[in-house]
Amino acid sequence: MVLLVLLVNGSAFAGDEPFDLEIEGVQAKVSLLQGRADVQPAKEEVWNPLNQDDIVSHGDTVKTLSGSRVELLFEDGSFIRFDEETSFRIQSLEVDAKTEERDIKLKLFAGKTWAKVKSFTGAKNNFEMYTASAVAGIRGTTYRVNEDPAQGTLVRVYEGEIKVWSAPREVAAPGQVGAPGLASGGPGQTTPPKPAGAPREVPGPESASKPGTVGGPGEVAGPGEVSMMEWVYLVRAMQQITVTPDGRPTRPRAFTEAEDKNEWVLWNQERDRQADR
Repeated sequence: MVLLVLLVNGSAFAGDEPFDLEIEGVQAKVSLLQGRADVQPAKEEVWNPLNQDDIVSHGDTVKTLSGSRVELLFEDGSFIRFDEETSFRIQSLEVDAKTEERDIKLKLFAGKTWAKVKSFTGAKNNFEMYTASAVAGIRGTTYRVNEDPAQGTLVRVYEGEIKVWSAPREVAAPGQVGAPGLASGGPGQTTPPKPAGAPREVPGPESASKPGTVGGPGEVAGPGEVSMMEWVYLVRAMQQITVTPDGRPTRPRAFTEAEDKNEWVLWNQERDRQADR
């Protein structure tokens, strides 16, 4: 299983789209709603209230308000939860439970997310979370991510392992319905939601934990010596990695349960236990 928590700042909004919205697929269900959230359907400009048991699909953008949380249940059995003041878009949503193949991609614009991702074994097995500075690729594990404008991205893995690499940056096409955070006043542009605050977790001093390598770009020496699209790291259970806002990673290091404990983590762990019953 994969557990993902992601916190992203408002500066990540400005059209950094790594792929086009062209994949039509299955849907996800709002399995839990606390407080209020709004949804902007694909290729539309209006925002509508999101309700318990609503269905969201490819291309939809969702934002949670202060004091609110949303949990989505996907057709592969995975859960993703979003904390207050979080905004995200479903970029791709395809699942074939019989062949255990999927292509699920989400773009997190701001806030925090936690994912418990079910293991699949099919040839096509993509489950990816994009932020402004990093991409987390998941096959079946538990992890979370925080990002803020000054410190960048923090990824922590609880079970299994994930591959983390720097995010591509592309300019949105003219007239495209924008992500939350685009300046208002033109077609397809919306008023930005309130940015999320800084991560509650303190990354702590770095250690010399050596990263596992993945096919593709070779192992890097450390922050400041790589550029965008030049690095890939494996981050294993009870390890974390940080990525600067301009996409430079630190080496994975161990973290402790004590430094990681907060209300968001404890709430998600309890939800996971309920889901396993």
